[in-house]
Amino acid sequence: MAEGTPRWFNEATGYGLIRPDDGGRALIVRGTDIASEGFDPLEEGAAVSYEVKRGSALRAFNVSVRSRCEGKKAHNGY
Repeated sequence: MAEGTPRWFNEATGYGLIRPDDGGRALIVRGTDIASEGFDPLEEGAAVSYEVKRGSALRAFNVSVRSRCEGKKAHNGY
């Protein structure tokens, strides 16, 4: 599985971007692709692992939070 850090996540739209640790292109992530019970928004700066789906854009799915970023909340904008 690849690893990265959420750049931002908008709870209202359920979409965000993940920056890969390897420096590659950012991936789109949907709230439904986060592997957790219920809806758990991604926090900016948290460490996540994910699988990559290639299509018209790179997309992260099966996203798991490895560690939370203390003191930060999910970013609700761009």
